[in-house]
Amino acid sequence: ALYPYYRGALAEKVEYGHVISGVKLPSEQEYSQDSFGKDCFPMVGMTKSVQDKRLNFKNVCGLLEINLAGTETIKSIALTGNNNEKISGTAKINVSEAGIPSIERYENAGNTITLSMGTAGVRLKTPATTSFYFAVPPTEFTNGFKVTITEKNGTTHTINTDKHQSITRSCILSMP
Repeated sequence: ALYPYYRGALAEKVEYGHVISGVKLPSEQEYSQDSFGKDCFPMVGMTKSVQDKRLNFKNVCGLLEINLAGTETIKSIALTGNNNEKISGTAKINVSEAGIPSIERYENAGNTITLSMGTAGVRLKTPATTSFYFAVPPTEFTNGFKVTITEKNGTTHTINTDKHQSITRSCILSMP
């Protein structure tokens, strides 16, 4: 089973479990307050038999959390690996007999995910921080990554880390 529903996704039985193709890992995600955007955090579930009615879903992706403070209104935030790691596209997901998912490959792979704040943007508050979450497939950012923040007025700011960073399935990495 796959959640959320993706039109065109197909499951196929293989020797070690199942392969689900056609899973969309979007290059543009919608901001959602205190959470990740709609339809960007896939989960898979598998039972041992048709008679088994308990379907335990497992996350395919992890999250990158970015906390910002200030008085600006944010229009978008873009994430790009410093080694151009592939982090979006249409994925093929392997699901082992234990139900653990892993990403096999991408079609139409992209190296940037943009978190969009809609036409109004998101107004930051000081001294409190506002959290922004990217749904990211498990990725080794071998030379770190950069985050480009675009304000509603068009001003951009770039935050860069050049140290190895890992996004792992079902975990949250707070931006160092």
